[in-house]
Amino acid sequence: TGANYPLFSFMGDILPEIIQRHLQFQDQEDDEAREAVEAAARLRNVDIEISLHLMVGVHVRRTDFHQYSKNWMAELLNETFYLEAMSYLRTKYEAVTFLVVSDDQEWCRDHLQAEDVIVMTGHSPAVDLAIMAQCQAAIVDYGTFSVWGGILSQGEVLISKHTFRDARWAADYLGWTYI
Repeated sequence: TGANYPLFSFMGDILPEIIQRHLQFQDQEDDEAREAVEAAARLRNVDIEISLHLMVGVHVRRTDFHQYSKNWMAELLNETFYLEAMSYLRTKYEAVTFLVVSDDQEWCRDHLQAEDVIVMTGHSPAVDLAIMAQCQAAIVDYGTFSVWGGILSQGEVLISKHTFRDARWAADYLGWTYI
């Protein structure tokens, strides 16, 4: 009870159809996300239309989750998880850019600094989710937003083995990689 997660054993087989028919962004949100991803690519001097460059959406939830999760998790994930996940993808793929969406952008700027990391700022949560949907892979932590960000990226998804149960259920069903 009290869970706020999709029941994948019920809808797993029709998940692509659910996404295609029911989980579409408003044109304005989709356009803003596309422009943000293209601007990030230009910052990295990458042509995402012709390049094999992997854009990775990274969701970092911090501000309210500790209070919410205190019964399930002793502490929030720290930078170790995100940096290990980024290192894994840098090793696996030749060229990557990490687009970080977060409710704590200052923490992300302080702890996730690297040449290939861009903290996305100034967007609504809907646009942040649309940014993740424009990416080809994702790094997610916990919560429904992260789960849907991973699903919508439609690529490889990395998740912490220390996440809470609802996110683990999604990760196990969808075959995500634990870090």
